Amino acid sequence: MKKIDITNIVLNENAYFFSAKSKITKKFILKIFQEARDDKDARRSYDSLIRQSLFEGGQEVAKYSLDIFDFDQKPSFLKQPQDLWETKTALFLILEYKEYVVIFRKNISGIKSLKSMAEPIDYSILANFYIDDKSKFEKIVSNTLNTADNAIQTKTAEAIDLKGVMTRFGASKQVISAMRLDNEGDKATISLNTSRVNALKLRQDLESVLFWSIKMCNLITVAIVNNKMHRFLAGFALPIDFEKEIQVLNPKFLLFRFNSLLDQIENGLIQSLYQVDDEGKQLEVKINEIIAPLRGLITLNKDKENLYNGNGVNVRINQKSITINSDLFKNLFVKMQDDPIAFSYYLNTQCHYLITFEQPEYAYTHHKIFKDHKLLNDLEVFLDTFIPEPLLKNVKSEKGTGYTTNSSEFKGDSIFGIVDNMLKSKDNVICDDLGVEWGDFIAVHNNEISFYHCKHNDNALSASNLEEVFGQAQKNLGYLELNDESVEYRRNRWCRAYRLNNVNTKIKRIRKCKNPSKPISSIKESIRKASASGNLKRSVFVVINFLSKSELGISLNRLKNGENFENKGVTLQILWFVNAVLSSANEVGVEFRVICRP
Repeated sequence: MKKIDITNIVLNENAYFFSAKSKITKKFILKIFQEARDDKDARRSYDSLIRQSLFEGGQEVAKYSLDIFDFDQKPSFLKQPQDLWETKTALFLILEYKEYVVIFRKNISGIKSLKSMAEPIDYSILANFYIDDKSKFEKIVSNTLNTADNAIQTKTAEAIDLKGVMTRFGASKQVISAMRLDNEGDKATISLNTSRVNALKLRQDLESVLFWSIKMCNLITVAIVNNKMHRFLAGFALPIDFEKEIQVLNPKFLLFRFNSLLDQIENGLIQSLYQVDDEGKQLEVKINEIIAPLRGLITLNKDKENLYNGNGVNVRINQKSITINSDLFKNLFVKMQDDPIAFSYYLNTQCHYLITFEQPEYAYTHHKIFKDHKLLNDLEVFLDTFIPEPLLKNVKSEKGTGYTTNSSEFKGDSIFGIVDNMLKSKDNVICDDLGVEWGDFIAVHNNEISFYHCKHNDNALSASNLEEVFGQAQKNLGYLELNDESVEYRRNRWCRAYRLNNVNTKIKRIRKCKNPSKPISSIKESIRKASASGNLKRSVFVVINFLSKSELGISLNRLKNGENFENKGVTLQILWFVNAVLSSANEVGVEFRVICRP
């Protein structure tokens, strides 16, 4: 057996930080090293170093353990190994310092025993330990607490310093998953959902890397003592004590987030997804076959104490976490770096899901409960998004009925008729309905460009109808950047009369423009002037008849008071849908409003 020459080892300052649950023993170190080797079906190549002393100034300050071994694996481009194998070397380094455990690893996986002895550094501590008054936030990756299908689930923002330029609107609905900091040239990336810290430096010798780890541990201790959230981070969703809050929270919805899984497949980190049949044979599985039945919002119902289910998925509340499982995942494995991992274990360790509760301001993600501390505190501001329109109380349809070849106006008892009349004072109005539309109506007036999306429903308030119209509004935000080319693309449609239910009416699609003799040129000119204005205002309006502003206000207050009522679920989704569009619209400088019944 070869001896390890530690003077020949160079590593990046890139490690996982944990709090020790109990004293680390030699027996445990040997067990976890053996577990890592067994996972690779590896052969020992070097004598392990077990709990070696690290000295500073003649005093022992920490202990470290190191294991290096070789293992064979088939090349990733082969289905079967045949006679071709490649040999890789794995490194597993553990530092014990005070109450901390620090892990360095290369080609190491399958160390499940670690959970019994250590737990990741708390989110709120890890988020703040590396920050001082001069820190610059160069990059932030965040996930939303919003479960609406029209919500942007992951956002990445980069700048020299995001403190001065990143919009704070909607930040309370965002959970930071990773960030890159610059402390006067000393840069590091912190992954909050994996408890990993990566100093962006060249590789260093082993002793230097170990002392860097100790420095990080000391900074973590300071952050625990201070127990303060940096003022910039305080605007984001707040981490909440799990064991305390879970006692009064009831899971309501589950949303799987498969984007990270797809990214790992795209980047080659996941080699395959397969299922093992009763005979032990591996059958390749297409990822879409697994994802398809789990897309969208899943409603959860209580089965028994601490167990909820919905759509074939079980959600279990544990002492310090929430985990999911399903028969859909039975005998299903993810292969990463040739290491098979149970799909359910993968989803739970990566936490690729979001769980929300009957209490709408709370959500579980990143192995922790977070609170949107502004959701129910800004209800008056939220209600300002809604504009009451009395005429919507008596509408009978969205577009009107009974049109003939002589019809030249939209029916007054339709939403289209109300919007058309509402826009009489605008310089330019176009009906862009049907096909791949930008909006049912487009208005250009002075320095303002506006889109109007209409939706009628005779039935009671429903989440599906709201989702459809809000989703369309959000999808079309980008089309507000109108120009000559986009108008020319619409020329043929706009120059034809409106056709509905196979009836060619005399209703002009260009409802109004400054120069009716040259309508397209006139519209282009108005768009150019509006777009060139330093005070350009872009707006999106959703016009619906199946929502009352006053009734919504009552429901929101009942929601805030923690009451149970008939439309509680739909009220929750209105909060999510509208906030999702508001957030997206704000990011691109667009005003969003909803016109509804009083």
